[in-house]
Amino acid sequence: MKNQVILKKFRVDAVYIIIVLTMLLFTRGWCASQIFFIYGQPCFEKPGHIPYPVTIFNFNESTKSLDSLWSPEFRSMAWSIDVYSNEGYIIISDGNSYPSRVQIMPMSSFSQSSVLNTSDLKGISNYYFFPEETAPGSLLVSHLTNQTISTGGNPFIGTAYHFDAKGAIQKSASIPSGDNVRLAGPNSPYSGGGRGDVISFRTLSDIPARPVGIDLSFSGPPVPDSIVQSKQSYGWVMIANQPRFRVFMSVPERNGLDQRELLIYRVDSGVWKSLMISGAETSPKLIDGWLAGVIADSDPETDFTIRKAFPSIPREDVVLINPMENREFEIHLGPSSEVLWIEGNEVYYRMGEGLYKATIQNDDFVNRSLLIKDTIVNGIHWAFRGSMGSTGN
Repeated sequence: MKNQVILKKFRVDAVYIIIVLTMLLFTRGWCASQIFFIYGQPCFEKPGHIPYPVTIFNFNESTKSLDSLWSPEFRSMAWSIDVYSNEGYIIISDGNSYPSRVQIMPMSSFSQSSVLNTSDLKGISNYYFFPEETAPGSLLVSHLTNQTISTGGNPFIGTAYHFDAKGAIQKSASIPSGDNVRLAGPNSPYSGGGRGDVISFRTLSDIPARPVGIDLSFSGPPVPDSIVQSKQSYGWVMIANQPRFRVFMSVPERNGLDQRELLIYRVDSGVWKSLMISGAETSPKLIDGWLAGVIADSDPETDFTIRKAFPSIPREDVVLINPMENREFEIHLGPSSEVLWIEGNEVYYRMGEGLYKATIQNDDFVNRSLLIKDTIVNGIHWAFRGSMGSTGN
């Protein structure tokens, strides 16, 4: 009887401790892994290259609302947003009048970011993220030097910075290997020529080759000329570089094209594959192992000969590609649609002001459910799974 009383008291105490710990976690601002959405008006939808506001939201199931959790400090504006879903990082460059710093945010605790001051670097063209086995990683910043094109040679130089788990950032003397670079892909659902976190190549006939504008090299066999279906004079852009696969996207050279070519390299087999997808300016981006993009066509007013470009014209359909499963299909969603997140068979997407969740089944989205309808959803272009982390003292 005495043992039963002790056991009962132990169970009560255990329940009490669990309740107290749960309350403490939430009062400190901690939360379990969940889906977050990033609002940021991509610069391609505004005239010229100008910054835009960015906010991270989570969907509140109980209130059916999007709760604002984070925005850049000092009311600064973002210049680029890159989400590396497989590696668990978000990289945002921001600054009021020009890109002056980079925030490296772990998805597991995105409120605690490493901050790199880039105000002393001129003409930054891109940031390249390299994960490391024993530490979070390195960031390679491509920027202008005092050298000009007229002197011959590449006017851009890469400066590498190493960051650790505690948020410290130090300049590195060595440049990371090209094979280890990770890419977030095009920064918009229908960006056209591959703007965003991509790497341009003039040709693929002699891979491994050095890409345009950055001093990196890649291993692997060359692309067989026999598999290339489109001979675009504007070359290719690498949109994904993962440990198990690498993906290049063709750059359209003229109006009238209705397809775009992807070249996919499987590391395990060492084999290249060509895949034609609908839409001459469809620009899929990597989402947790999948490539997903809005099918888009070139604007008739775009003049490729003089490189006068207008925003792409999106269709009401999206294309999904799984390089490791040799799986590719198209789905009709509706106007102003975009796939935001894929995890297993679950998918989150938007259609205009509506945020939806569905299940991937038999190359279709089934059990589609509207989570919320809000004007904010129009500006959501990224999602990730993670945690805000501790915001308490």
